[in-house]
Amino acid sequence: MRVLITTLPGHGHLGPLIPLAHALRTAGHEVAFGTSATFREFLAARGLALEPCGPHWRESDFGYQFQQPHVLADLGRFIDTEVTSRVLADVEGIVRRWQPDVLLSNDYEPNGRVVAERAGIPFVLASSGPRVTRATQEKLLGFNLKRSRAAGGLPQHDELSYSLEWLRLQFCPAFHCYCAAGEAEPIEAPNQYAIRPSVDARTATRSRTGSAATSGS
Repeated sequence: MRVLITTLPGHGHLGPLIPLAHALRTAGHEVAFGTSATFREFLAARGLALEPCGPHWRESDFGYQFQQPHVLADLGRFIDTEVTSRVLADVEGIVRRWQPDVLLSNDYEPNGRVVAERAGIPFVLASSGPRVTRATQEKLLGFNLKRSRAAGGLPQHDELSYSLEWLRLQFCPAFHCYCAAGEAEPIEAPNQYAIRPSVDARTATRSRTGSAATSGS
């Protein structure tokens, strides 16, 4: 099986997906990441393939400007004008050429699920945050997903239906939930599973080294 993992180019987005990619490879599947070429060396150092998508950028390019009042608006504008259409086109090109059996994305990358829906390819949603209700998901993720769906020519209704009807992986235990005021705890869906992949060996080594250095100082 071939799995294409699409993600925003940021360590917080990529990090939880690295052990999952290794687990898929260990199980005998082919895996490639679809993200900015800025993470080519990072992925290559971990033995993972990159299919470049979108412009040459990192999410942290905007983080250095948090003293400016409109940093999030600037990031949103950049994604709207520079990222979305190019990533959609690039992922569609990868799908035609590489023919993945499954597309997988985390919560904050909307374009992979749009391409999956357009192509009728099974989609896996991997969430690294707490479990939330469908209503909260729509509030948190619906805005970006609507814009991506519009750019991809998909209808503007029930935006989460396709990405929630397939497999849903959750990098946190079932009891780790977030509820808005007045909401009941989210009910686990039949296709939703909590997983705990092995930690990336390179990260674990650095962590142990860092801890030893700290304790010895």
